[in-house]
Amino acid sequence: MAYNKTITKCLQYQCGCMTQTSQTRQFSFKAKRLAVPLNGGSQQAMNSVNNQWKLLNQLKEYLTKTSPSQSSNLTKGSNEKHTIFELSKEWINLLEKCSPASLLGYHFQRLTSDIQTNEKSNNSVKVLEKPRPARLSHNNIRRVSKVPQVHRVVETDTVLPWKTNSTGSSKMGYLSATCHVLTSIAIAETLPAKLKRTEELVDLISKYPAARVYAVKEGAIKLLLRTREKYSDDALQQVIREALAILGYVEPLPGRGIRILSIDGGGIRGIAVIELLRKLEQISGRRISDMFDYICGVSTGSILLSTVGIPNTRTLDEVLTLYKSLSTDLFTQQKVKGYWNLAWSHSYYDTVKLEAILRDYIGTTPMIQTNRQAKCPKMSIVSTIVNLDRPLPYLFRNYSIPHQSYSEYHGSHEHPLWKAVRASSAAPGYFEEFLLDGLVHQDGGVTVNNPTAVALHEASILWPGVPFQCIVSCGTGRIPMMSNPGYVHASDMVTVPDAKNTSLTTKLNRVLESATDTEGVHHVLEDLLPRGVYYRFNPYLSEVIAMDETSGEKLSQLRRDTEVYIRKNETRFEQATKTLLEEKSLTAKAMDYVKHKGYLWNAHL
Repeated sequence: MAYNKTITKCLQYQCGCMTQTSQTRQFSFKAKRLAVPLNGGSQQAMNSVNNQWKLLNQLKEYLTKTSPSQSSNLTKGSNEKHTIFELSKEWINLLEKCSPASLLGYHFQRLTSDIQTNEKSNNSVKVLEKPRPARLSHNNIRRVSKVPQVHRVVETDTVLPWKTNSTGSSKMGYLSATCHVLTSIAIAETLPAKLKRTEELVDLISKYPAARVYAVKEGAIKLLLRTREKYSDDALQQVIREALAILGYVEPLPGRGIRILSIDGGGIRGIAVIELLRKLEQISGRRISDMFDYICGVSTGSILLSTVGIPNTRTLDEVLTLYKSLSTDLFTQQKVKGYWNLAWSHSYYDTVKLEAILRDYIGTTPMIQTNRQAKCPKMSIVSTIVNLDRPLPYLFRNYSIPHQSYSEYHGSHEHPLWKAVRASSAAPGYFEEFLLDGLVHQDGGVTVNNPTAVALHEASILWPGVPFQCIVSCGTGRIPMMSNPGYVHASDMVTVPDAKNTSLTTKLNRVLESATDTEGVHHVLEDLLPRGVYYRFNPYLSEVIAMDETSGEKLSQLRRDTEVYIRKNETRFEQATKTLLEEKSLTAKAMDYVKHKGYLWNAHL
């Protein structure tokens, strides 16, 4: 009777030993319903559970057959009953200890993680929601071993926490948001979902720049490259190109080396550079944006860079119209008003009108978004910061410095294109200084009027170890050195006949002239760079042309002087164009392909 009382007690209180069989069946049913393939360790654990439960069921049947109520020999007395009772207690204890969770252990957790990762997602954001725990009877004597709960993946349209102020500027906040966005990109299966998640990654890194390093370490570049190869949608391709530029990824070079274009400052004399670039396009049959990998400009060079340097934008004829508009609308002003503005705001010309012209002709597109254009070269615009201990060059880039690399120049890629040009063109005395993010910007020519050396430094960071294929440096005109020693060379000023007695203005202008010298940088690079790589084109002018010249006759003379210079240097233009058009060898292309595939699949090459 003791055994029967024990069984009755187990049934009454729904002990774990009587419910294990139903729980096991329920667990097996869930596994079949989820249809998640088990790995080797999980399958082995499941087989072990089934075998042990078969053995325990056989033991149960044996004890049931040998119970006192069914025993034919009732004369053995209490010894046999006591033995049967002890066996039934051990059996009950064993059933309670041998739950599926304790037997599966780690493999059950791997199973639940596989279930989560294999769950399909649509366009909305995925979050994890815990199911309600199963209710047990309040009369339970012993609680069954707790089975790990499988988190259920549900769809929701809630706003991401990093898009609100709840995340704040905490490090864990934007790091977890970065991890979430990368996971969303990886598991998204539809094209709209991929596009939306990639845009969220761009917005997140723009809001929290420190998240860029974490995203790179988590494999964001490889994830985006694989996504780009899988999908051919043009909108998605554009966003991926922008995201890769923010993360610091640089595309392989199309030529055998780095091709650089550098444009000096000089105001309205940028018309001469337009004619030089027109000659290169006529010989090559290609646009400027297709011939160079890196373009750097300062002052008037920044205007040319932001127009002809970007694919599918303005042509050289349209830029020439812009310069004519600048000379007539901007530089035509009464002297009384100009001197009043100079005394009041330290700018001779109307800065508001300049900003309006730049917005109309250049646009408000952020510099980093120029990478959405296919085959857009890397670009930088140089300005000068003047509110620090000493004036320093500042670079407005359309790229990010690669991870674990360092540039000698401060810079940013977040500002609109027109603001970069405005900061680089703020010539002292001509236009007002430009305040941007707490930094006061002036004309880049104050510190770097020939940005060729800056371009070489930046390109060597983007493509380390890659040789220079061709470097083209364009100047805005120079005056030949005069044989009479009584005259002093000054390209932007009227020549001074007597060098002994000079005014204060003349002395200050000479200091500025020496600081913004372009030919000094040219002579250094000409000596250092190998022959056939570096080409400097700077026309000789018949007379001094000021940077704010408005005379139509003098501007026409500027174009004629440039045409004469081009005819005399026809051979050098052809050599430079031939060097620019040299393509990469088949062996180099094959190596780039192998390196690219190895980078995607973590191969060490």
